Amino acid sequence: MNKEEILLKNYAILSKNIMKNKGPLQSAITQLMEVNPETGLDVWERSIRDNMSELSQEMDGDEFPFDGMGYFLVTTLENDLLKNEGFGQVAEKFADNDFLVDVLFRKSPVTEYSGAEYVISYLIRTGKLDGAGKILSALYGNEKFTSYSSLWEQIISGFQYGDSYSPGFFFGEEKEQPDEVKDFCVSWIEKIEDEEQQAAAMTYAMTLF
Repeated sequence: MNKEEILLKNYAILSKNIMKNKGPLQSAITQLMEVNPETGLDVWERSIRDNMSELSQEMDGDEFPFDGMGYFLVTTLENDLLKNEGFGQVAEKFADNDFLVDVLFRKSPVTEYSGAEYVISYLIRTGKLDGAGKILSALYGNEKFTSYSSLWEQIISGFQYGDSYSPGFFFGEEKEQPDEVKDFCVSWIEKIEDEEQQAAAMTYAMTLF
């Protein structure tokens, strides 16, 4: 029995009526992320692309309607997939995907549960600064996003977990970050226009020094 093939077959059937089949689709895409992260990422992207017309109509508000397409394809799946341990294997590929980064972080409402900080922190910690910068650029360009302090608190707190993707795995002692990582964080925090949010974010960054 090939689990990936069965999940893909079931996805093809269930995705014809996404709103009716949200539960099993969420399970299928999450399992695919665990079995083969690249396939999971591709299927998630396909789901968003195939439903962009309806999704675009829901993007204007401060949050997606709870019973809407956006809440499922973005809010729910983002929370599941970006926090999945397997996502570390495709974090760099994800950051290089202009379509997904733009839709998820620049155009969509971003909640504090998005999981963006997981992938950003991991990319910074592993020296993939260009990828982290692409996601931060999208968030900073999102007019509805204002939670800079919370974002940087979570990014910085993730540094104590060394090279592991998931903050569920604790290393016990903080790993010293190189100067290029410290400089990267400071430079992005200095771009925050809100003085209070910048001060709060910079305070968290000072724990790296």
